[in-house]
Amino acid sequence: MSISRNPKNNRWYVLVDVPAGPDGKRRRQGVGGFKTKREAKAAYIVPRLRDLSLQRLTTARVGAFYGELVVSGGKGGRPLSPKTVRYVHTTLRRALRDAVADGLVVRNVAAQARPPRARRVEMHTWTAAEVGVFLASVREDRLHVGWLLLATLGLRRGELLGLRWSDVDLTNGRIAIRRTLVMVDGKPATAEPKTVKGRRSLTLAPQVLEAARGHRLHQAAERLSWGAG
Repeated sequence: MSISRNPKNNRWYVLVDVPAGPDGKRRRQGVGGFKTKREAKAAYIVPRLRDLSLQRLTTARVGAFYGELVVSGGKGGRPLSPKTVRYVHTTLRRALRDAVADGLVVRNVAAQARPPRARRVEMHTWTAAEVGVFLASVREDRLHVGWLLLATLGLRRGELLGLRWSDVDLTNGRIAIRRTLVMVDGKPATAEPKTVKGRRSLTLAPQVLEAARGHRLHQAAERLSWGAG
């Protein structure tokens, strides 16, 4: 099996090997039509329930299935993270919802099942002194202003990489977060922030504003030295 995206409808499919045709050549069939690659990956796993008919599937069996995935649901019998199992839960719940709509079952047993909760990981952050040491070490770095923005404004990496000079007000010392840089099919692309709060205007500290002005002058000098090419 493998996973592939159909560029015509931008959907993800699991490609499954099927018996060879009369000519003896290998044949593959696409299963699914998932919105994301993660959902398609989850469908690798759902065939673990193929020994049961839809009518015999219960909430308890679905819950046990999730437990099995956490222990040995990954490739080679490796454990799966609770986050991945929750993707499986979403896929299964949607599939059974369609089965209810088609009259194949009377209720969606996955709707009552409880997938494992994601483990809370304690976040370790730098102290103010550690941030100061880091910023001092990158003072001569070409992207020093970027490190300053991350450290003083708490920008996400994609928000920093999505900035344009049109988002920066060097007169009043403010920047506007209007887009973020994301990866789509392994290629960088810009997208709008996921939430309304993601679009925001932030004030630059005096030292950051000074660094931003210096960075723009440095960019202009580079353009002149490199020429039109």
